[in-house]
Amino acid sequence: MDLGTVYEADAPPSLGAERFVELVEEKSEGEVVANFFPGGSLGTEQDNFNAVSTGELDMVLGGSTGIDMFANEFMFFQSPYMMRDTEHVRNFIASDLHQDMVDRMDESNIHLLGHIFRGSRNTTSSQPFAEPEELQGISLRLPESPTWIAVWEGLGASATPVALPELYSALQTGVVDASEGPYEQMATFSLQEVQDYVVNTEHIFEVTELWIGRELYDSLSEEQRQAVDEAAEEAIAYADEEAETQAQEFLQELEDGGMEVIDPDRDALLEAAQPALERLFDEQFTVSTYDEVMALADED
Repeated sequence: MDLGTVYEADAPPSLGAERFVELVEEKSEGEVVANFFPGGSLGTEQDNFNAVSTGELDMVLGGSTGIDMFANEFMFFQSPYMMRDTEHVRNFIASDLHQDMVDRMDESNIHLLGHIFRGSRNTTSSQPFAEPEELQGISLRLPESPTWIAVWEGLGASATPVALPELYSALQTGVVDASEGPYEQMATFSLQEVQDYVVNTEHIFEVTELWIGRELYDSLSEEQRQAVDEAAEEAIAYADEEAETQAQEFLQELEDGGMEVIDPDRDALLEAAQPALERLFDEQFTVSTYDEVMALADED
């Protein structure tokens, strides 16, 4: 099986994928062998998901892109300021609503093996902010996700799509004032050289997923599927540990580079984002309601 991702080889999700490659061959006694292609060597994330859907690629390790492409009515759980914390995300993953999402992805021949927790997405900025009103007019670099753009613009930021490889130069030249992403992205792109502040907005508790072609998965023997499932579970647990450890190391690197860390009024940001999110539930997230998803935050 060929497994593609746009993540670099040393990113925690990729380390998990490498572990999956080792484990699945061991557990299947050599009947299932996987080849891992990191760093976008098999194309963009969109390319990878399309290829799995059509059967041209066996597996993909990717973020919310696939869900945005094939089941975007479920994108709420990876939308800014929707989920209260990591436990809220875990409660969603344990819910019937999540199973509906898995079934929806299966319809496009993309089967979920599991979620890797990457940690929170935060913000870098050339000017400090801690309250929603201080976001007014800040030009924020975002990926081309209509959902993310809608929420951030609802908060008053000016969303500016910039390709990730151009992020450093866009911040350096003032094309944008701010960026968002995990600490890993901030540090590996050396944003401490062109930004003064890390703002712990924790606007998304990010997961990335390991997917396999549904038809391929169904074609495996029961023993082979068990090997794939067990290898994925163990590899994901390993990637989760790596992500947690590396996040603190990356944050320390940013602070050592001179960035000041700000803890904003997150409750105020959550409240300010609610109107934009409620509109998205009316227009896009029609499988549920804002209140239903928020109720998952309180489940034990």
